[in-house]
Amino acid sequence: MKKLLLLSIMGFGIVLNVHCQIVELIGEGVRDEVNPVTLTFTDTGTIDSVRVEAAGIFRGTTPGTVLFNGEECMFTLAENDYAPTVDNGGSQNWGYYAKTFTSGFESGITLNKNEQGTQIVSFIAYIFREDGGPGIYNAVNYNHTFFFVNGSGDPYTYQFNIPPSGGDRDIEVLVPFSELTEDGRHVMGSLTAGTVSINFDFDSNNQGELLNIQDFVLPDVPGDVTEANLSIYSPIESIDGKKGDSFLTSSVLLTTTVDQGCTLTQGYWKTHSEYGPASKPDPTWNLLTNGPDTEFFLSGKTYIEVLNTQPKGGNAYYMLAHQYIAAELNMLAGAYWGDITDEFNEATTLLLSYTPANIGALKGNNPLRKDFEELAGTLDDFNNGTIGPGHCDEGYELSEKSAQINPEGAPLEITDFSVYPNPVLSHATISFTPVYDGTATIDLYNLMGQKTARLFSKNVSKDLPEHISVENGEFKEGTYILVIQNGPTTQSTKIDIKK
Repeated sequence: MKKLLLLSIMGFGIVLNVHCQIVELIGEGVRDEVNPVTLTFTDTGTIDSVRVEAAGIFRGTTPGTVLFNGEECMFTLAENDYAPTVDNGGSQNWGYYAKTFTSGFESGITLNKNEQGTQIVSFIAYIFREDGGPGIYNAVNYNHTFFFVNGSGDPYTYQFNIPPSGGDRDIEVLVPFSELTEDGRHVMGSLTAGTVSINFDFDSNNQGELLNIQDFVLPDVPGDVTEANLSIYSPIESIDGKKGDSFLTSSVLLTTTVDQGCTLTQGYWKTHSEYGPASKPDPTWNLLTNGPDTEFFLSGKTYIEVLNTQPKGGNAYYMLAHQYIAAELNMLAGAYWGDITDEFNEATTLLLSYTPANIGALKGNNPLRKDFEELAGTLDDFNNGTIGPGHCDEGYELSEKSAQINPEGAPLEITDFSVYPNPVLSHATISFTPVYDGTATIDLYNLMGQKTARLFSKNVSKDLPEHISVENGEFKEGTYILVIQNGPTTQSTKIDIKK
């Protein structure tokens, strides 16, 4: 019996618009299988590498070697020992054999137990393929853990750090359990991310004798949750109410989606306002208070006028202002800005304090002028995709924003989305008209990308206006991003809270 699961892995972390690998996991319980045993793979021309593992359990005997495709492999003791009454590595040896192949897997990989018979209980393969899709994040924990009646008071916890995302997402964790004898013994534990949690309890196998590849899924985890914890234990019957015994976990995989958006340069934003010259203005401009005509700090000019002003004489004010405007619009369009939070806030403080004339009068070696230049450089890196979520694909115009339509052909854009008054002095009214029947949510995010509050969540009716009253007393003064989601549509706008 085999289980095939499509997952994705990026060992170097998340970079949008870069295709990541896909990893498939297959496995068999092999304790009583005829030796040797072969795992075969499809579409081998797309495979980059294959990691194979075999779980070995030796009671009173010394582990020998096994052969993978004729290549000898040594035994490794499980990295983690959660068996309080068993001397792992002494009277018993619970562990695994592992090897990675970058070629020679076209006909599959064969495990030869090398005369160790029933002491080899499972055979697993992690198949890494080329050309996966963007927006998928996977973390692999290669630690193996031996459990024996450790109880709920002393679980082993696998911790995973995950990148933030622009919206709610599911988190999936896949765990191979070996030597779970079906005699009433249980595996128990929990998977938790933020306030979302599930408990599990099972006592059977699903991949033949003595192998269970268990799939745990946490639904609708908020995108600002960046840690997931998988806790596992073998229960103590008198405490946990279920019978526990011995089992072994192999490498654990976590998969989730990551929507961190992408960034565009100042040149794009300069040409995609209602003033052109691009034929289709980018609607992100409308998220500013007065669109491109919004006043830009102490400049005496509007946003679009600032973008059209050349930094004569190397005026560092305009160098920073151009990159700041592009970064702000990228953030409003949904790009994750956690990597530039400090720099963006510092730039905001400077722009609130100085005029173009103040900075234009400074000489090249002036420390304040250098601050403007350095911040401009960092924001330029963000807008160009050197840091942050990455630059949008070439040819990006408005395809991602204008091409999506609902089944009736109407645009997905939520209509009449507004906040009044803005800035919010004591209270405000948020208004919008849904374009889908079903759930709508409104969340408030700070400039670090952290969700501060959920302001609204309920079932709504298409074309029936909604009005939500919000008091500012519970929020600190500052700039926030308001994000509304209705069906597949997500829109955002900036609001300022004043005390």
